[in-house]
Amino acid sequence: MELLINLEAGSSALRLAEELDEFTLVVQAGAVLDPEHALVHLLDHHHLGQLMESGDLALNSDAISFLAAGTVGPDWEDRWQQAVRRASKIARVSPDGQVLARVEWS
Repeated sequence: MELLINLEAGSSALRLAEELDEFTLVVQAGAVLDPEHALVHLLDHHHLGQLMESGDLALNSDAISFLAAGTVGPDWEDRWQQAVRRASKIARVSPDGQVLARVEWS
């Protein structure tokens, strides 16, 4: 699954929502002068998650479910919860239990 954020447009979208083996935040910075600050602001404003000291993003599960609604199959929520449990077994969750996504800048 990929969470795509376009900082210039101030938008977010979920791609590959049915693929729950890997979690990635793809940030399109464009010509934004302070992209890290803009990213933190957008994540907070849209309640998408929080950047961790490790550089990963702790995904807000409720926001991910909201973005996925209407674009995924009826069993998606159960599969999402299974993916969260798998992530916790391999230490890919934040201290509060949110799935960690790798951050890629483009």
